[in-house]
Amino acid sequence: MVSTKIVMIIDKSGSMAEGGKRTEAITGFNQFLTEQQKVVGEISLTICLFDARYEIVKDNVPLGQVAPWTEKDYVPGGMTALLDAIGRSIDET
Repeated sequence: MVSTKIVMIIDKSGSMAEGGKRTEAITGFNQFLTEQQKVVGEISLTICLFDARYEIVKDNVPLGQVAPWTEKDYVPGGMTALLDAIGRSIDET
């Protein structure tokens, strides 16, 4: 059986609230989740959100236990700390 760990680093800075980007991010996440949940094997998911801060919202959770996002789950705001988020995710993975 295949064992896979997916780590998603997702921007939730203020710019993601502009021009429909929030809706696109939620839709894209949900489409990715649906596709990956069809894959046979042991898959876990870590979701890291970043704006001015870095936050792990799911940490190595079995993919089947992850629910689709709603607007309550993804609320953009703040500045962007992309390099911090990437570096920290690599260190923690």
